[in-house]
Amino acid sequence: MLNSSSKPVLRLRHHICESLKLRVLDIPVPPALSTDQNVRVAVLFSGGLDCTILARMIHDILPSDQDVDLINVAFENPRVVQAAAKSRKQNASNSKPDEAEVYMNGQNMLVDGSPSRRLSPYENCPDRETGRKAFKELQAICPVRKWRFIAVS
Repeated sequence: MLNSSSKPVLRLRHHICESLKLRVLDIPVPPALSTDQNVRVAVLFSGGLDCTILARMIHDILPSDQDVDLINVAFENPRVVQAAAKSRKQNASNSKPDEAEVYMNGQNMLVDGSPSRRLSPYENCPDRETGRKAFKELQAICPVRKWRFIAVS
């Protein structure tokens, strides 16, 4: 039975840690780095199990004063846009013109009639949603590290 102290698990962890050390330690300071930032490492971050584990292991390797960027790429989900457009048409026929509008044609539209609540198909992308959740978990379990969630659309 495998558990966290099994030899194969410990061996795998050791090999992953050694591989990460080669990739994240001794990275030179980028020339354009501002004095208020200390980030040299970035993880392409979907919020899935693999990248979240790697980010957590990087936390164990790097000095705590080094920031880590979590780069999250989201793609527009056409089904979300279509569903919102369909809902918008239905609401328009019910004389509620501003309800359930969505980010379309390059502009944020109202979701529920409230200017403060916006919806974007990029924010509704599964990788963006899991990325934000995993980002919050990393912040909670590693509070001494400055994690930066970089949302790319």
